[in-house]
Amino acid sequence: MPDLQFINSTSTTSNVSSLSVENCFTSEYDIYKCTYEVNEVGTELATETRLLNSSGAVTSSNYDHAESFFRAGSGSYSDGTTSNNTKFQYTMYNEEAKGGFYVMYVYSPFNSSTYTFTNFKMASTYLASSTRVIMARTGVGVLKVAESHTGIQVFASSSNITNAKLTVYGVK
Repeated sequence: MPDLQFINSTSTTSNVSSLSVENCFTSEYDIYKCTYEVNEVGTELATETRLLNSSGAVTSSNYDHAESFFRAGSGSYSDGTTSNNTKFQYTMYNEEAKGGFYVMYVYSPFNSSTYTFTNFKMASTYLASSTRVIMARTGVGVLKVAESHTGIQVFASSSNITNAKLTVYGVK
């Protein structure tokens, strides 16, 4: 079991478009565990993830990821890939007033001589044809920019984040 060291967190209980934990990635750790807990959404909400550098959010088209998507109850399953995106897409998805959770591991984000890799898992509820089911995604990603990344940001692509918390831990 890895030893986790709390670094920092941020949260909201009002409508915001993004949550960021800045200056949390340093040379002290090579691996970080980031958790995003959504307690409530006002409307359907897709949350994306970006890394931060010294200038702010990295929005270049250098994010690649692959994921598997599952829906319990309906039995549906699909795989997907995205290349040259401006974010890690659909790292969390919520409907109605129900919440969800994701865990993302970020590897060597502060190392300016290598790409930054991630893997993530999320679970939430999904309203499929008027029936609520459990939805899960698992995936891997890479930000194909060899630069020092100093933080992480989650942001809403179509609505606002209502009640959520983003936390970063160092992994020893």
